[in-house]
Amino acid sequence: MTMAVDKYAKFTKPWRWSSQPRPLSLWVKAPEEYGFYEIGYCERGTFVPKYGGRAAGTTLRRRLRKHHFSSHNPHIQAARGRLWYRYKVFDSPAEARFVEALQVIAFQEEYEWNDRQEWAQHWALER
Repeated sequence: MTMAVDKYAKFTKPWRWSSQPRPLSLWVKAPEEYGFYEIGYCERGTFVPKYGGRAAGTTLRRRLRKHHFSSHNPHIQAARGRLWYRYKVFDSPAEARFVEALQVIAFQEEYEWNDRQEWAQHWALER
């Protein structure tokens, strides 16, 4: 396997979340690391994501704190007390951005709270 292929191998294999879903009010339990996260509901013991985002210029803890107290997303603001999150830690901001781009494009239907402008930004990366 070449080094270039090996570099992306961890993104092409199924991966596990770094955390089990937790209430968004427990944002303080998220690590001070880069990563990708989902915010959604826990329905009958199953996590249902509604929003996907990255912590690349900041840490997961800081990004989730921002969503809990003053999210830019009106859906998250409206449902704040009932929301849960889960995350996947990555080694660098570049990896977090890469995974977010793939996830947001691949799971458009599930991430119904992501702004449509976000889709356009990610599609632009492929041109």
